[in-house]
Amino acid sequence: LAGVLVLVAIVWVIGLGGSPSSPQIPKELGGMALVRTETGPDAMAEVGGMHAGTFSLQDAWIAVYEQGATVWVGEAKSAAEAEQLLQAMVSAIGRGGSPFSSPNQTVVSGKFMFATTDGKQQHFFYSTGKRVVWIVAPSQDGVRFVQAVAAFLR
Repeated sequence: LAGVLVLVAIVWVIGLGGSPSSPQIPKELGGMALVRTETGPDAMAEVGGMHAGTFSLQDAWIAVYEQGATVWVGEAKSAAEAEQLLQAMVSAIGRGGSPFSSPNQTVVSGKFMFATTDGKQQHFFYSTGKRVVWIVAPSQDGVRFVQAVAAFLR
């Protein structure tokens, strides 16, 4: 999780004045039970306090599941800005200097994503509409979890 925070710190700035929503976060995804969530101002503060960059997000939420499986979601002002943020993440990771391997594009459940590893866990990230999604896959049933997230956040 610390590696995710380092990467995300490279590219996200959160607009704390936004009007956060309360998403319906699943109590279970891919066989993993929900452990905790952060939404609204709490998620904005957690994500926003760790990020520097040129993008402003309107909302954020974090869902932590069993085995360290985690889903981070940021909502940009537009789909185009979400895609720009995604490409900035790919570029920043690809330059090195972070704990992550160079991202590789992959397809999970019909959704194009980028995959990377921090040497301990697999991470996947993608944009969908105005959202940018970062997934930390659990060590067991990781594919199943990522597929479940992709189905939930299409």
